[in-house]
Amino acid sequence: MYPGQYTLCLKTENLAEMCRFYETLGFKKHSEQSNSILLNNGDVDLALMTFLNKSCLNLRGSDVFKIYDKAITAGLKTQSQPEQYKKEQYDAEANGTNWMVQDPDSNNIFFDTNDGEVGEPGASLALQRVLDATAKRLINIGATTDCQKAFFTAVVEKFMPQTRRAKTKFGLDTSPLTEPGMFVGYFTYCLNTANNKVSRTFYLALGFNLAGQYGEQHVQVDTSDCHLDLMTFLDENWLNFRGGDVFQISERLKNAGFKLEGDPSTYAPGDMGPIAGAHWKTRDPDGNVVYFDTTDSELIEQGVARELKRVFDQTLRQLAEIGAETACVDAFKVEVVDKFQT
Repeated sequence: MYPGQYTLCLKTENLAEMCRFYETLGFKKHSEQSNSILLNNGDVDLALMTFLNKSCLNLRGSDVFKIYDKAITAGLKTQSQPEQYKKEQYDAEANGTNWMVQDPDSNNIFFDTNDGEVGEPGASLALQRVLDATAKRLINIGATTDCQKAFFTAVVEKFMPQTRRAKTKFGLDTSPLTEPGMFVGYFTYCLNTANNKVSRTFYLALGFNLAGQYGEQHVQVDTSDCHLDLMTFLDENWLNFRGGDVFQISERLKNAGFKLEGDPSTYAPGDMGPIAGAHWKTRDPDGNVVYFDTTDSELIEQGVARELKRVFDQTLRQLAEIGAETACVDAFKVEVVDKFQT
């Protein structure tokens, strides 16, 4: 069962500087409150929150009680249970249900679905999120103007007109798109784990898929928009971006005046794997490890077929996971994928 649409929520002390850091990386601000800012770069939603006790993974839009029941049936043991809440308790858009559960390494996983995220309103909101993310990803990878126009005309205008778009009291603004040339890479959240057999079982019980395994030290689990690397050899959690020009990213942050750790460096075949590349480990203003690692074969080349296929495949997977209407999926396949995927 699909566990919901994903946002990484970071515990934040310095909201303004954290926002400036991630905007410098190419994220766009969508919502700003006195104690939180929501950003997006087409590959991930990132929430900066001053009121959190610690960072967490937030999954929205699923049936929380069904997720819980399936997880328990799959053998998950937890002391917490889903709870229904009134909107006044959390200053939310509507009444809803939430469930906070900790993974085996004490990372918080927060399921939260309010009444505006189920039924027809929820379906519209989920589709809007997927289509907006796709539009940004097409910019990120340098899709042709014709491809972007076809996507907008045949899919966005037809299935997500302005009259269907969500309006929230929090001022969510989905209109700003990614700036060309500002994509720093595909995002994975790397979790420091003690026992990957246990951690893998936990995430599979929640509805994640096993995406890859490299011995017991490194396991990958995912949904269409949440990619987690479970790594026993880390000493803390890392934000990992792959595919960007590591030296260019470093220069961009330095020019913006950030105090950074270390410098980017190249590595040869055999140093970290069979392929040469470049990497850099630094920290954001609140001390979270941010790691950029791009092998030569992963470097994002604007407009190439490989990157376009990656965007198309991810969008099709997302549309399937949210249960998008067949007409929308067919329009995307016929008018965009079939015409522009070579």
